[in-house]
Amino acid sequence: GWMWLDADNLVDAAMKDLMRGKSLSIPDPRYKALMGAVKLAPRGVLGGITSRTGRKYGPR
Repeated sequence: GWMWLDADNLVDAAMKDLMRGKSLSIPDPRYKALMGAVKLAPRGVLGGITSRTGRKYGPR
């Protein structure tokens, strides 16, 4: 639940970024921190994490 965002806040942040001419919108500090960590992590580590996460939370 902690990763879910309020839809109204998400759209508001995305529209503000669009008006600023940004093509990528990361609307929440949690996701900004996550993206910063992704840029620093080795690819092998990311592959393992995304594979496990996909199996746990992906479609059934």
